[in-house]
Amino acid sequence: MDYLQRFLRAIAVWLVVAAWLLSVAVVVVAISASIGISINLTYFPYHPQTPIDRALEQVLLHAVVGSLLAALASSIALALKRRVVASSLFITIWSVVLIHSGWALSVVKPGPEYFERYFGTRSYLISWHFAPLGTRHEARTDGFDFNVCLNTLQGGYGGACRENDLTQVTVSLREDGFTGLGKFDERHWRAHISEMEQAEPRYGHDTYVYTPPQGRAHNTRYHVRRDAEGRLMRLVVCYHFAKCKHHALVDDYALSYDANNPAFSQWETTDRKLADLINSWRVR
Repeated sequence: MDYLQRFLRAIAVWLVVAAWLLSVAVVVVAISASIGISINLTYFPYHPQTPIDRALEQVLLHAVVGSLLAALASSIALALKRRVVASSLFITIWSVVLIHSGWALSVVKPGPEYFERYFGTRSYLISWHFAPLGTRHEARTDGFDFNVCLNTLQGGYGGACRENDLTQVTVSLREDGFTGLGKFDERHWRAHISEMEQAEPRYGHDTYVYTPPQGRAHNTRYHVRRDAEGRLMRLVVCYHFAKCKHHALVDDYALSYDANNPAFSQWETTDRKLADLINSWRVR
């Protein structure tokens, strides 16, 4: 025991210096890592790594608190000429920090590879790569959103996807007509249709050009397709400064998504592919 106390007295100053150096290093590492973790949690919340990132964020926070506590407590003890206490505080606090950190990271598990989404009594199992946003409650019928590369129909999340191909698709059941976004654009089109000039049809779509009141810039084009009974099946809204907004009824679904104007001839093919993709996720 006497030997241990002599040893703790001898290394007290070195441990206090080490405590402050470690606290600075821990703070720097924590700040650097927290920036990356915050970006991941904000932009990639569905990544399987997310639970580990959250656990790591907490571990780093506890490590910062523990390292500062070890440095302050051991420094105070050293100033009071309690060298054994100073060494003991450093060793005890850092032992707790390291044991807790190792335990916390060992028990956390990666997030799920698939997410279950519902509308009505239907259930869909969607890969995390599609960032499936939306309701988890079976009783609701407002659908869900997902991110996809229109060119490849691969998930646009956590993988390679050209920026111009990436879009967010909103899905709901078609029994109530277009999605909420589509209904908004439909109301605007119907409210101003008397003020619009009808242009040449494009790919089976009637085209309407809306010119805003004087002093406001640029026209908006509405491309509309109806079925044989005159029911509205597709509504595409094109602005000069952005992608076209597509609203379509396909199979049992109402879809809304953005796509480039040059892809006009492929629009309905894209609708079909998106509906097939959604059907492939259905489990009941």
